[in-house]
Amino acid sequence: MQLYLYDLGSLDGWDIADDGTYGRQDRIETFWTDTDRQRYLVRANGELAGFVLTRSGTYLSGDDAHAISEFFILQKYRRLGVGRNVAHRTFDGLAGTWEVAVMRAIRRPSIFGAS
Repeated sequence: MQLYLYDLGSLDGWDIADDGTYGRQDRIETFWTDTDRQRYLVRANGELAGFVLTRSGTYLSGDDAHAISEFFILQKYRRLGVGRNVAHRTFDGLAGTWEVAVMRAIRRPSIFGAS
């Protein structure tokens, strides 16, 4: 999780905490315990390569839609099709409407379209 937060924090200019971590631990814990979220670990060649957190119910599309709330692939596995494969499997695995948002700070093209 800290590698994800480091990547995210570098986009927004976050400072590192005195204990060497990023983010608020109480908030981060909800990523893994919130009952509205589904959690998926990503593996590539048998190695942990990232994670996807989805949630049911979206801001714009309502309770019957799904959203990717967090999506992270380790840099080692980026630009190899791992993220694209995971995105397709995620969308195909949960039928229905999807709501996807991409942060403005991400300026490079992504699997979700150019920003």
